[in-house]
Amino acid sequence: MEDNMRPMKPVGRYKTAYTIPNRDVDFMKRLRPGAMFGYFQDIASLHSENIGTGVARLANDFGVAWVLMRMRVDILRTPMLYEEITLATWPMVDSRILYDRDFTLADASGEVIVRGSSAWILMDLEKREIVKEKLFDYLTADFPSERALTEKPGRVRMPSSGKKIFDRSVTYSDTDYNGHMNNTKYIDVMMDSIGMDTLRESTPASIEVNYSREIRPGETLTLYKDDSLFETGRAIYADVRGAGNENLFTGKIVLRNSESG
Repeated sequence: MEDNMRPMKPVGRYKTAYTIPNRDVDFMKRLRPGAMFGYFQDIASLHSENIGTGVARLANDFGVAWVLMRMRVDILRTPMLYEEITLATWPMVDSRILYDRDFTLADASGEVIVRGSSAWILMDLEKREIVKEKLFDYLTADFPSERALTEKPGRVRMPSSGKKIFDRSVTYSDTDYNGHMNNTKYIDVMMDSIGMDTLRESTPASIEVNYSREIRPGETLTLYKDDSLFETGRAIYADVRGAGNENLFTGKIVLRNSESG
């Protein structure tokens, strides 16, 4: 993501403007959910650099990295191909083990059309464990106290054990600088469980996800889906599991009728 609004000094609320390109939309010219999560990941990284908690400093000074644990995104309107948008993000300063960070996505008129809330942990890069002690102070404490959503992202549970959809290996294109499958790839896997006919008529209204354990290149993931509540609540649940049926990821998508593009 090109950051054409990068501030020179630390800021409490970080913003960047972006125009949605061809590679980030689906067959209906709508912004793909995985790409949207990628935008939020990118601006979180840019803001972390801005306030002194970026990738290089955390790795070099503390041997840790940010890892996403939970996220909820409510989509009031789906952004479209070539649409000009403005992303914003800010952290919550009272976080401890879980570091909360919120997001908004606004259209060219300034109307917020997507709202998101996330919870992150710090992972020890050598031990691959959660770090619980405080390691640093931000370069600024001037963060907004408002929340993008009224509720924090919570625990997502499948209504049943689900139906197996497919197996696939984790490969080079799935990985990020932490050496594991990037969080946005799970969104793509979950969306792949939904039929094209359904996605022609429907679009996500909300997505809520939990990340339980990392998966690394060479490992195999298995996707399970439960759509037993689709008729009553337009909800689809997905579980990504690893070796020994261990849970890696659980997600819930609530659909609504598509907007005209």
